Amino acid sequence: MITKQPLRLQALQIEALKIQREHLLIVQKRHKSWIIDTADKEIDRLRHDIIALIEEMVSQYDSLLEALQKQGATDKVSVDTEVEAISSIE
Repeated sequence: MITKQPLRLQALQIEALKIQREHLLIVQKRHKSWIIDTADKEIDRLRHDIIALIEEMVSQYDSLLEALQKQGATDKVSVDTEVEAISSIE
């Protein structure tokens, strides 16, 4: 039997991941703005590497969020179906 507790935990996890994703985008934006002020080629290269890594991470966050949201929707339908089945018995 599926309970609503894992759904709540999953919703909290999704919210935390969204916040983390936003923080990554802020860090990425900061590095992009710092590139303009950099004269050192090595520092510039490192910042470009960091920006690319953050882009990859954000893409992975998007995939994870999509999977969790899809799973959450499926689990919610299962919980609702079980509740309806139990209610009809009573």
